[in-house]
Amino acid sequence: MSKQIIFISKDYQIEADHPNYTLQTFVGGKKGWRNVGFYSSVKSAVKKFIELNPLDEKEMTLVEYADRVMASAEDIVKKGVK
Repeated sequence: MSKQIIFISKDYQIEADHPNYTLQTFVGGKKGWRNVGFYSSVKSAVKKFIELNPLDEKEMTLVEYADRVMASAEDIVKKGVK
């Protein structure tokens, strides 16, 4: 199976090479992408991305948080997966 790239944001992507999923951040220049961590599922890689990139508001209910995370995920899906 060939590697696939899942773009999360302009600065983060997941390199999917089943059963390995690598969260990467863009550092620019000749280096391009740097590995943040290696995971056994897309879910784990996205969880780490969320930990590294918290939502702007510092206080919200659990339901509000879940709604915003889902809205963010829906935006990503609408942009497409390459």
